[in-house]
Amino acid sequence: MLNVKFQTAKDLVIFSGDVTRVDIMSHMPAVCEEKNIPYIYTPSRLELGHSLGLKRTSLMLLIKEHPDYQSTFDELSAEVKAIPPQF
Repeated sequence: MLNVKFQTAKDLVIFSGDVTRVDIMSHMPAVCEEKNIPYIYTPSRLELGHSLGLKRTSLMLLIKEHPDYQSTFDELSAEVKAIPPQF
């Protein structure tokens, strides 16, 4: 199991919305909220995996801030934060 440390609001998380056993990752949005990390859902875990260059599906993606793609990260972060929460 991969141990990822969520540190600051300088991270972004993308979750797959079509996870069949919700209990696998149901605690992760709460962790993001506790750490003040913005997150968003994408409809398909297959599309998320393919966007990462994988042949398999992916349940979530953690994007960490990095100087190589800082402007893109800032733009994406602003867009995710601008989306109103859906309860």
